[in-house]
Amino acid sequence: MKRSKKIDPMKYALKLLKIRARSEEEIRKRLRMKGYTEAEIGKVMEKLRRMNMVDDSKFSYLYAYDRLTVHKRGPKLIRMELIKLGVDERIVDDAIERVLMETKEEDVISGMVEKWKNLDKGKIIDRLMRRGFDYQKIVEVLNSLFEKEN
Repeated sequence: MKRSKKIDPMKYALKLLKIRARSEEEIRKRLRMKGYTEAEIGKVMEKLRRMNMVDDSKFSYLYAYDRLTVHKRGPKLIRMELIKLGVDERIVDDAIERVLMETKEEDVISGMVEKWKNLDKGKIIDRLMRRGFDYQKIVEVLNSLFEKEN
Protein backbone atom coordinates (compact mmCIF):
# COMPACT_ATOMS: atom_id res chain seq x y z
CA MET A 1 0.00 0.00 0.00
CA LYS A 2 1.37 3.42 -1.03
CA ARG A 3 1.62 6.05 1.63
CA SER A 4 1.21 9.65 0.50
CA LYS A 5 3.98 11.79 1.99
CA LYS A 6 3.34 15.49 2.15
CA ILE A 7 6.39 17.51 1.15
CA ASP A 8 7.45 20.30 3.50
CA PRO A 9 5.61 23.44 2.24
CA MET A 10 8.81 25.51 2.30
CA LYS A 11 10.63 22.94 0.16
CA TYR A 12 7.74 22.89 -2.29
CA ALA A 13 7.69 26.71 -2.51
CA LEU A 14 11.45 26.79 -3.11
CA LYS A 15 11.04 24.12 -5.78
CA LEU A 16 8.49 26.36 -7.54
CA LEU A 17 10.82 29.36 -7.33
CA LYS A 18 13.72 27.30 -8.64
CA ILE A 19 11.76 26.72 -11.86
CA ARG A 20 11.00 30.43 -12.37
CA ALA A 21 10.23 33.62 -10.47
CA ARG A 22 6.62 33.77 -9.28
CA SER A 23 4.23 36.24 -7.70
CA GLU A 24 3.16 35.78 -4.09
CA GLU A 25 -0.34 34.83 -5.18
CA GLU A 26 0.96 32.19 -7.60
CA ILE A 27 2.87 30.51 -4.78
CA ARG A 28 -0.11 30.75 -2.42
CA LYS A 29 -2.38 29.21 -5.05
CA ARG A 30 -0.01 26.32 -5.73
CA LEU A 31 0.40 25.63 -2.01
CA ARG A 32 -3.40 25.63 -1.56
CA MET A 33 -3.72 23.16 -4.44
CA LYS A 34 -1.30 20.85 -2.62
CA GLY A 35 -3.57 20.95 0.44
CA TYR A 36 -1.54 23.10 2.83
CA THR A 37 -3.41 25.11 5.47
CA GLU A 38 -3.59 28.91 5.39
CA ALA A 39 -1.43 28.99 8.54
CA GLU A 40 1.29 26.91 6.85
CA ILE A 41 1.07 29.05 3.73
CA GLY A 42 1.32 32.25 5.78
CA LYS A 43 4.47 31.03 7.55
CA VAL A 44 6.08 30.02 4.26
CA MET A 45 5.26 33.36 2.63
CA GLU A 46 6.67 35.26 5.61
CA LYS A 47 9.92 33.25 5.45
CA LEU A 48 10.19 33.78 1.70
CA ARG A 49 9.70 37.55 2.14
CA ARG A 50 12.37 37.69 4.86
CA MET A 51 14.75 35.79 2.57
CA ASN A 52 13.90 38.20 -0.29
CA MET A 53 12.74 35.25 -2.38
CA VAL A 54 9.38 36.83 -3.25
CA ASP A 55 8.77 40.47 -4.03
CA ASP A 56 5.83 41.32 -6.27
CA SER A 57 7.30 44.70 -7.17
CA LYS A 58 10.59 43.21 -8.39
CA PHE A 59 8.79 40.28 -10.04
CA SER A 60 6.42 42.62 -11.91
CA TYR A 61 9.23 44.82 -13.16
CA LEU A 62 11.31 41.89 -14.44
CA TYR A 63 8.25 40.21 -15.97
CA ALA A 64 7.16 43.42 -17.73
CA TYR A 65 10.67 44.15 -19.00
CA ASP A 66 11.04 40.62 -20.38
CA ARG A 67 7.60 40.60 -22.00
CA LEU A 68 8.15 43.99 -23.67
CA THR A 69 11.74 43.59 -24.84
CA VAL A 70 12.05 39.87 -25.54
CA HIS A 71 8.52 38.69 -26.29
CA LYS A 72 7.38 41.97 -27.88
CA ARG A 73 4.16 42.30 -25.89
CA GLY A 74 2.50 45.65 -25.26
CA PRO A 75 1.73 47.29 -21.93
CA LYS A 76 -1.99 46.43 -22.03
CA LEU A 77 -1.35 42.69 -22.45
CA ILE A 78 1.45 42.71 -19.87
CA ARG A 79 -0.89 44.43 -17.39
CA MET A 80 -3.58 41.78 -17.93
CA GLU A 81 -1.07 38.95 -17.52
CA LEU A 82 0.35 40.32 -14.28
CA ILE A 83 -3.09 40.91 -12.78
CA LYS A 84 -4.03 37.36 -13.75
CA LEU A 85 -0.91 36.19 -11.88
CA GLY A 86 -2.32 37.85 -8.76
CA VAL A 87 -0.22 40.99 -8.58
CA ASP A 88 -1.86 44.14 -7.17
CA GLU A 89 -2.87 46.66 -9.87
CA ARG A 90 -0.86 49.52 -8.35
CA ILE A 91 2.30 47.40 -8.35
CA VAL A 92 1.62 46.36 -11.95
CA ASP A 93 1.09 49.95 -13.11
CA ASP A 94 4.25 51.10 -11.34
CA ALA A 95 6.32 48.29 -12.88
CA ILE A 96 5.05 48.98 -16.40
CA GLU A 97 5.68 52.70 -15.96
CA ARG A 98 9.29 52.01 -14.85
CA VAL A 99 9.88 49.70 -17.82
CA LEU A 100 8.46 52.25 -20.27
CA MET A 101 10.82 54.91 -18.87
CA GLU A 102 13.76 52.66 -19.76
CA THR A 103 12.53 51.12 -23.00
CA LYS A 104 10.74 53.07 -25.70
CA GLU A 105 7.51 51.38 -26.67
CA GLU A 106 7.82 53.08 -30.06
CA ASP A 107 11.12 51.28 -30.73
CA VAL A 108 9.52 47.91 -30.04
CA ILE A 109 6.59 48.77 -32.32
CA SER A 110 8.84 49.98 -35.14
CA GLY A 111 10.89 46.78 -34.88
CA MET A 112 7.72 44.73 -35.27
CA VAL A 113 6.53 46.90 -38.18
CA GLU A 114 9.90 46.39 -39.88
CA LYS A 115 9.50 42.63 -39.45
CA TRP A 116 6.01 42.72 -40.99
CA LYS A 117 6.64 45.40 -43.63
CA ASN A 118 5.32 43.15 -46.42
CA LEU A 119 1.85 43.08 -44.79
CA ASP A 120 -0.76 45.75 -45.36
CA LYS A 121 -1.19 48.50 -42.77
CA GLY A 122 -4.47 47.09 -41.40
CA LYS A 123 -2.98 43.68 -40.64
CA ILE A 124 0.02 45.26 -38.93
CA ILE A 125 -2.27 47.34 -36.73
CA ASP A 126 -4.40 44.28 -35.87
CA ARG A 127 -1.36 42.19 -34.93
CA LEU A 128 0.14 44.90 -32.76
CA MET A 129 -3.16 45.58 -31.00
CA ARG A 130 -3.57 41.86 -30.24
CA ARG A 131 -0.12 41.98 -28.67
CA GLY A 132 -1.29 44.73 -26.32
CA PHE A 133 0.03 47.90 -27.91
CA ASP A 134 -1.95 51.15 -27.89
CA TYR A 135 -3.70 52.07 -31.16
CA GLN A 136 -2.53 55.71 -31.03
CA LYS A 137 1.12 54.70 -30.57
CA ILE A 138 0.87 52.18 -33.42
CA VAL A 139 -0.57 54.79 -35.79
CA GLU A 140 2.07 57.36 -34.77
CA VAL A 141 4.90 54.90 -35.45
CA LEU A 142 3.38 53.77 -38.76
CA ASN A 143 2.90 57.37 -39.92
CA SER A 144 6.46 58.35 -38.99
CA LEU A 145 7.86 55.28 -40.79
CA PHE A 146 5.80 55.95 -43.91
CA GLU A 147 6.85 59.62 -43.87
CA LYS A 148 10.51 58.54 -43.86
CA GLU A 149 9.92 56.27 -46.87
CA ASN A 150 8.25 59.03 -48.93
